[in-house]
Amino acid sequence: MLEECSAVVFNYNPVIYANKTSGFLWQACSVNAPVVVIGESWLSREAQVLCPFVRVFDDVESLEQELKLYGTIKFQIGKPDLEYRRALFRPLADFFRQTISQAGDNATNDFLPWAMHH
Repeated sequence: MLEECSAVVFNYNPVIYANKTSGFLWQACSVNAPVVVIGESWLSREAQVLCPFVRVFDDVESLEQELKLYGTIKFQIGKPDLEYRRALFRPLADFFRQTISQAGDNATNDFLPWAMHH
């Protein structure tokens, strides 16, 4: 569904998200959906390093003005951090396998069957 969106708008409070990100943002970025974020925050900075098409507006009014003026949003072509994207969007089972192998003999076998079969 996100792949078909013209844009995903994150009207999250920039004060609350000053030091937070969003799993939904990660999902949108993982399918290269164009992303709009309101306000400067960790969420907006995260969007700029994860998303190929992103636009950060100071406030909702600025977004509304651009839509009225142009009838569309002029997205900036982002420069995603490809290494960060690969690490963040890799399969969860790969994360568990790596974590267990790094733990070596200290790893519990509780996670091993799950990680190997998913």
